[in-house]
Amino acid sequence: MRISMKSAYGAFAVWAVVAGCAAPASPDDGEQPRIGGESEAIINGTTPVKGSEIHSGVVRLLSGCSGTLVTNQHIITAKHCVRAWTKGAWGNSLAPVTALLEGSTSDQYIASTSILESPATGLSPDWALITLSSPVTVDGARDSFLNLIYSGSDANLSGKPVKCVGYGNNALATNTQNETGFGTLRTANMTVASADANYLGYTWNASSQLQASGDSGSTCFYNGQITGVLSTCAGKGTDLNGDGEIQSWEYSSESSCAATAPGQFRAAVAKEIHANVNVQYTYAPAALANSPVNMTLYTAEQTKTLNVAGFATAPALALRSGWLEASVQEPDRAFCTQQRTDAPITGDLTLTGSCLDDGIAAVLL
Repeated sequence: MRISMKSAYGAFAVWAVVAGCAAPASPDDGEQPRIGGESEAIINGTTPVKGSEIHSGVVRLLSGCSGTLVTNQHIITAKHCVRAWTKGAWGNSLAPVTALLEGSTSDQYIASTSILESPATGLSPDWALITLSSPVTVDGARDSFLNLIYSGSDANLSGKPVKCVGYGNNALATNTQNETGFGTLRTANMTVASADANYLGYTWNASSQLQASGDSGSTCFYNGQITGVLSTCAGKGTDLNGDGEIQSWEYSSESSCAATAPGQFRAAVAKEIHANVNVQYTYAPAALANSPVNMTLYTAEQTKTLNVAGFATAPALALRSGWLEASVQEPDRAFCTQQRTDAPITGDLTLTGSCLDDGIAAVLL
């Protein structure tokens, strides 16, 4: 589920692959792979009311792709969306990349501060995680947003109904005009046609909808969870601009699309967006440490209880730039530090505090 909580204490385009297709389409009989950045949008997609999809966290990358917020300060997208395309090859990084999050009354533009790409030398697996220079605001909060990544077996997604959201084109090319429609958010209810440990496949749905150029980097949601990251589509077209290549935006027909499966990026993203929490409490008198002193750590994602009779660590607990509350179960006749803070975007989160018996506390206060 997607969680947007202010307190827990007391509180694209990716669309269509022939059924059974488990990899990005390859050139065959004039059919060329369609790479989104160049970009990939939903053909005949439904246009939602402006700002109504802010809770899905789908953003438009000004590089010509789509992406999806994982937290207020992290975006999952396609690797090729953060690389420059030069005559048949992906070149230098486009960093910084600017993302647009649409609101009902105002939009937010935030540039990246760093980009983590898949370790592959090529584009497979095709994913990247963008860290923004500052968090975006959702529901008035900059530290509470979380999009969970599908945690089940990738193969189990085959045949599942999903909601796809992206900024890609919505009309195929003609003999005289490129694909059109990029830059408008659109949605489509699709079904995953095929799935394995590498790719999710999509094909045209009954409403004649399918991903297209500009949707690259977007996702489809299953039960509110991020599934794959749209990577490639296959189609046929005409070299309208005369550069010797048939680019994705020149496709007059399309057959299928493939998305990088969530198992390819889930662990790397989790490692990047979480911080260790180190807790160090002192006691006066020192004998207080002999009493049960438990701390419950709350985040927008999970809770954990630690014994804080000294130093304790909760590995990978706090969401980076997200809120964390620390509630200490105080020993009898003692006062302990209670805390709320945000996790740093890099490094560990360290909580320091104290527990004082009521006599010492009375003197100090």
